[in-house]
Amino acid sequence: MSAKTGPAGETVGSRVRFIHSTDPYTRLKPGTLGTVVFIDDLGTLHVKWDDGSGLGLVPSEDIWSHILPAYK
Repeated sequence: MSAKTGPAGETVGSRVRFIHSTDPYTRLKPGTLGTVVFIDDLGTLHVKWDDGSGLGLVPSEDIWSHILPAYK
């Protein structure tokens, strides 16, 4: 069984940066960082945001960027 991946190659543990959501109730600000904790069968990225919130990102509705790990 292979791990699920998001549209930009995200996997559980990936870091993402929030850009925009269609959710009118979210308090997330553009630039907020978070960690992917689960990817469901629809491709929604469930994220634990560094500000404490837990908004899931829907590929066809929300905008975010995948933060690639730094090379050492």
